[in-house]
Amino acid sequence: MNVSHQLKTFLDDVLLNAVSDIGEGVIVLDLPRIIYANEAFCKITGYSEDELVSLPSFFDLIPQDKRDSLQEKILSHLKNTKTSGRYEAIFQGKTGKPSHLELTVNAIKDDAAGRVVSIVRDITEQNTLKETLENQGFQYKMLFQNNPHPMWIYDVETLCILTVNDVALEKYGYTKAEFL
Repeated sequence: MNVSHQLKTFLDDVLLNAVSDIGEGVIVLDLPRIIYANEAFCKITGYSEDELVSLPSFFDLIPQDKRDSLQEKILSHLKNTKTSGRYEAIFQGKTGKPSHLELTVNAIKDDAAGRVVSIVRDITEQNTLKETLENQGFQYKMLFQNNPHPMWIYDVETLCILTVNDVALEKYGYTKAEFL
């Protein structure tokens, strides 16, 4: 399909705006520098586009101990070892507060060497929620296992016992396998 340059430019603008409207950051790198950052990425990092473009390196946004790993992953796209990839990284925002971001990275093959486009999603809240749920799951497991009363969990439809605590095993004298 042959798309005129004007239509292609229009579609590119529409797509960039659509991605930005749903809160996804978009950056274009001429490695290692940022040459474009949409409004959503600016909001995620707390920097203006001018501040981001003036940074010596995109990797300055990454804590020192994590830079090499992310840089290697992104450079692999330019070496044609990977066509695209999704990575998690911790970014240091303008306020100094770290944010957990997910980057979807693609090298621009038909452009100047060293150019990469990335869609960036802030997953800080998602990671916090996941951690909270894991902690709650651990707390419930400990509450169940350390309860001084015999307890078991069963399937309400089949009435099959799914698990029992140690107190139930001791009180009734069955092994866990026998109980289940």
